[in-house]
Amino acid sequence: MKDYYEILGVSRNATDKEIKSAYKRLAKKYHPDLNPGNKAAEEKFKEINEAYEVLSDPEKRKRYDMFGDIKGGYGSGQYQGGDFYQDINFEDFGFSGFQDIFSQIFSQGFSNQSRRMRDEDGQDINYPVYITLRDVVLGNNVDVSFEKPVRCEECRGTGMSGSKGRITCPDCNGTGFKGILKGTFRIGSKCRTCNGSGFISHSTCLRCDGSGFYNKEQKLSIKIPKGVDDNYKIRIAGKGMPGRGSGKDGDLYLEVHIKEDPTYTRKGDDLYRDIYISLYEAVAGGRVDVDTFDGIISVKIPEMTSSGTVLRVPQKGVPHLKDSGRGDLYLRILVEIPKNLPQKIVDLIKDYYKKTTKSF
Repeated sequence: MKDYYEILGVSRNATDKEIKSAYKRLAKKYHPDLNPGNKAAEEKFKEINEAYEVLSDPEKRKRYDMFGDIKGGYGSGQYQGGDFYQDINFEDFGFSGFQDIFSQIFSQGFSNQSRRMRDEDGQDINYPVYITLRDVVLGNNVDVSFEKPVRCEECRGTGMSGSKGRITCPDCNGTGFKGILKGTFRIGSKCRTCNGSGFISHSTCLRCDGSGFYNKEQKLSIKIPKGVDDNYKIRIAGKGMPGRGSGKDGDLYLEVHIKEDPTYTRKGDDLYRDIYISLYEAVAGGRVDVDTFDGIISVKIPEMTSSGTVLRVPQKGVPHLKDSGRGDLYLRILVEIPKNLPQKIVDLIKDYYKKTTKSF
C-alpha cells in the first residue's frame, strides 16, 4: 500500500501549502525532460504526481485518510496500464511555451485517446473488519456496515438529469481532459468544468447535485473462511469505489483483525488454555468437562497429575486455512487447593512430606 505522505516527504497533518511546496520541489527534480532517458526518474515523477493528485484534493485526501488504498490509492484510477495524467503548471518550472509545443505535436494522438479518458474504473478500497477467535474456528458470518460513494442511478453517473440542454464542454472540446500527451505518457488532468465527462448541461441531476455520485450506507454479510489469521484480506468484487462512464466499479478488500480472546491463546493453528481441577482429581484422576468453540468435550485427567502439566487434545485447535485438518488444543492443568481443607488431612500431608524428605 502506497503512503502518499511519505512519497511527498510531508507529515499526515501537513497543510495544503506544505503539500504544494513539496510537490513542486520534487516534480521539478524528477521531471522527465530534466532527466532524459532516466526511467527511474520518470517512474518517480509519476508516483509524485499520483500522490499530489490525491493529497491536493480535500475530498480525495479525506477518503484516502479514511480508506487507504490497495492499488495505488484514491487517485490511481488515473494511472493505469502505463497512462498517467495530472495537473502541472509549466510556468512553475520556467518552461516557456512548453505546453503549446507538445499540444501542437501530439494533438492528433490526444484526440484519438480523448474518449477513453472519460471511462475510468473505480478504485479499490480497504476496510477493517474485527472478528472473534470463535469466528476464525467456526467460519461464521459477520455483518459489515460502512458508508461509501455509489454511482447515481438517476443520471447513471453523468451528473445530468437528461439530454436536454447537453452541449460539448467548451473548455476541453468534449475530450474530458486538459493537458498534453507524449506517447502513453500524459501530463494534465481531467477537465474540471465537465468533471471529465466531455459535456455540460443546465439540467443538473438533483439526486447527486451534478457529481454523478452520492454517499450510501453499505450493509454486507461476509463469510469468514475458517483458519484466517490477523491482517488476512477478503476480496469482495465490485464493492469498491464506483467507476465513471462505462468503467467498472472497484473492489472492496476487508482486512481481518482478530480480537483477543479472554480464555484461549492462539499460536499458529494450535490453541492454549488453562483449566482448574480439584486436589482430589489431581490425586485420584478422573474426567473433566472443557468448554471449547465446538462445544463441551470430556478430558481424562491421569492419576497424580501435577499442577502445570500440559495435556494435548488432537484436532481441537484452529482449522488449517489451505489444508484439511486442524491444529491441536493444549490444556495447562492448575490444581486448586481447598481453603477449608480439614486439619487432619493437612497433618497427614505434612507427615508424609517429612518422611519422604528424610528418605533422600
